[in-house]
Amino acid sequence: MAATEALWVRVVKQGQEPVSVSLNGVDNIGKSTQLAWLSRAMPDAHLAGSVDGWDSRWRDVAAGDFAHWWFAGSTTAEHIELMLRSHAARRAGSRELALEDRGLPMLLATCAATAVVKDGLSPVEALRLVDRIAADLPAARSRHEVHILLRRSGDPQREAREALRRERNAVGERYRRYQHVLAEILALQVSRNSYRLVVDVDREPILEVQRRLRAHLADFGIVVSPLPDDQVDALWVLAGMSESGKSTVGELLRDEQDR
Repeated sequence: MAATEALWVRVVKQGQEPVSVSLNGVDNIGKSTQLAWLSRAMPDAHLAGSVDGWDSRWRDVAAGDFAHWWFAGSTTAEHIELMLRSHAARRAGSRELALEDRGLPMLLATCAATAVVKDGLSPVEALRLVDRIAADLPAARSRHEVHILLRRSGDPQREAREALRRERNAVGERYRRYQHVLAEILALQVSRNSYRLVVDVDREPILEVQRRLRAHLADFGIVVSPLPDDQVDALWVLAGMSESGKSTVGELLRDEQDR
């Protein structure tokens, strides 16, 4: 372990400064699911979630034509301002150890990808524009940050295709373009070391990805329970009509088994 890495781990273990862990990646790669499972293994962690839960203006945007606002109705400056002020609010409201759904590098990447689609910029130009606008906005509270990128492939084209293939509903050409550009920008950020760790998941089972994430966080000095290696000896399948209580019963069964 390098000296700077060892120092960082020592600081985390001693709890001298708050820590934020973020999961990042293209759509449909499992960020929210993996974060929810991580939070169960980290009792002291605060599942801060995504930025749209930290600024009431997102509700107003969602109440209308969200896609139109995202790609056409808002200016790039307005888009970046809402993103980063929401991120600053999330940081201000987070506890000592926070789990973020999309950290700052990913927020900048989404803003840049939107600017490419909206303003016809190149990915490099869009990132420069985002950085310029962001520099004039209030910065979020400083923390030790562990930004982890989940990806299926180092090839941006394949990465975007896999993300789009998992969409449940038909999507428009504008969103397809956005997803391809986003994958390109994430690859560009990787080359610039914007993420502390890149986890190539390809087609690995979800539980194996979770196991790897917990091991990596433990290596960084963050307290997290390892995923048990026990084989599944019972499988419960709950069926029923929508809103019949399957999720609630499933959670009760899970909690009973955990005792």
